[in-house]
Parts: sequence; C-alpha cells; structure tokens
Amino acid sequence: VDVPRTHARENITKPEDEAKGVRSACVGLVGARCHGVVASQFARSRPCLTRELVRFGRAHLPKNFKFTSIQLNHNFASALHVDDYNSGPSYLCGLGNFSGGELWTLEHGPMKCKRAFVHYDGTEP
Repeated sequence: VDVPRTHARENITKPEDEAKGVRSACVGLVGARCHGVVASQFARSRPCLTRELVRFGRAHLPKNFKFTSIQLNHNFASALHVDDYNSGPSYLCGLGNFSGGELWTLEHGPMKCKRAFVHYDGTEP
C-alpha cells in the first residue's frame, strides 16, 4: 500500500520529519470542518483497500469492538501524543517486514505489536 506523505499530522511529527512529512493516512470517518463527519479522501479514493481493511479488522478484532476508522502509518516513529477524537479503546497491529515498531504508553511502556493486535487506551499517552 502506498501511504502518502502528509504534513497535516503535526501532533505526531518529530522535528526530524517536519520537512519531508510522515507517511500516514486515515481510512474511514474523519471530521470535516464544513461537512461534519465524512469518509476520508484516502478511503473514498481506495474503496477496495478500505473494504479489505475493514474485513481484516472484523476478522481479527473482538466481535463487540466497534471502529470508525483505521489509521495507516508507514516507516516512522511518532512523537508521544494522544489522538484528537479518539474515544478510548483502540487496537494496533504492525504488519510487514520491519524491526522495532513497538507502541509505547505511559501505563504499559513498550508493547510489541508485530503481527499481533495490541489493545490500549487511545485517550492516554
């Protein structure tokens, strides 16, 4: 999947990535200033990928877990942050051939997420 570079995620971008941006895209619902909640441009432009990611989530996440979006990040370490609009219960799964890539939280420290879903509270750093 070609995840585009963006400068829009200032809250996660480290100083060394500011000039080139980070490879990050939201697949699913986003808040649009003038239109309320809408499907992201990335999701609208890639309907087949969006369907496959939703199928993947439904197949591997608990049946009672509801989600409205899937965040794709590629090859960068984000700054410590809390995502705006995150309602709390979240899951992370690292896919592909990489080293490192742990999720770090204040509560749990580093959590390994390579090829496994990790549950965390998205309202806590």
